[in-house]
Amino acid sequence: MGDAEASLRRTPVQRRSRQRVEALMAAAEGEFARVGFDGAGTTGIAARAGCSVGSLYQFFPHKGALLEAVVRRHGAELDRVAASALDAAGPGPAAVHRALSEGVLDYASRAPAVRALLCPTFASPVHAEAAAGLQQAMARRLAAAFGGAGVDPDRCAAAAAVYVESLAGLLARAVDAEGGRDPVYGRELAAVLGAYADALAR
Repeated sequence: MGDAEASLRRTPVQRRSRQRVEALMAAAEGEFARVGFDGAGTTGIAARAGCSVGSLYQFFPHKGALLEAVVRRHGAELDRVAASALDAAGPGPAAVHRALSEGVLDYASRAPAVRALLCPTFASPVHAEAAAGLQQAMARRLAAAFGGAGVDPDRCAAAAAVYVESLAGLLARAVDAEGGRDPVYGRELAAVLGAYADALAR
């Protein structure tokens, strides 16, 4: 469970309790992706997880704690994905772009709900703030990678923010709600962000 445990009312010890927490988090991800944070309700999340609202409140004091747990988990995973991809990137902004975009697309295929966390369709202040935090963390890593790839130091921070916001916005087109990758939109995403990376090299 890792990073998500900080959001729990109590830490599950028994296997059954851990499975219930996992089911609740998966259900919350699905509801946040489907109707947004404001539209999701604890009753619907509990029903989707196959348990009672009382069971939900045993582990999560409120809906915000569920969002926080989901964001913590995906934030940590995205950070690992970004770090691994950028460490393995070849020289130049184009190589940095390819490594990061492929890493994020692969992760979104395995965990499609991350699309709605990075760029919520049904924006609310709480959900938008969570998305901004995830984007900013990724952009900080990317800015450092751009700097190492020869991008003008004065442009690195802004360029990384623009790149990550664009990638987040296009992600829902390139990966569907079940994790399937759309080759057409994937190609166009690569073309758009690749052109931007090429411009940074100049």
